[in-house]
Amino acid sequence: CEKIQGLGVWDLANRATHTSVNVRGGMTIQESDCTLCGQCITHCPTAGLRERDDTDKVYSALANPELIPIVQIAPAVRTALCEAYGVSPQEAPMGKLAAALRRMGFRYVYDTCFGADLTIMEEANEFLEKFKNGKTKKFPLFTSCCPGWVRFLKGKFPELTDRLSTSKSPQQM
Repeated sequence: CEKIQGLGVWDLANRATHTSVNVRGGMTIQESDCTLCGQCITHCPTAGLRERDDTDKVYSALANPELIPIVQIAPAVRTALCEAYGVSPQEAPMGKLAAALRRMGFRYVYDTCFGADLTIMEEANEFLEKFKNGKTKKFPLFTSCCPGWVRFLKGKFPELTDRLSTSKSPQQM
């Protein structure tokens, strides 16, 4: 966190055999400057920080007849699947992926491509409006698509929040 993101969210707590990794200053993760980027998990040399596996929660939700399970697929998921299985990008497997997810029990499968296109258009229009009014001379307009990025900007550079796009993320679109 300190070396890669420059945030210094984590610290060692206690001593000797009781040593543990904790949020600096005894704060909760929500109170900290953590942007929830996951770099700490990726680079933790001792596996003291690990990702949480919610697979069982998903399977429980799929098995619960009281719930209507939905799933949303980002364009990057299709790209990763193409790379993993040696499929060309022209054969992006959205149809196959949707069919597999429906067989698993998801009632609705949403594709985020249209939402991403809407976000790009809204951000472009917002930029052009601010540019015409002279509000983007000093700094550009920052995207608001990533909640972690928004959290980082607001936490570390609150003076730049007026440069943050008001557009919703593709998932929200």
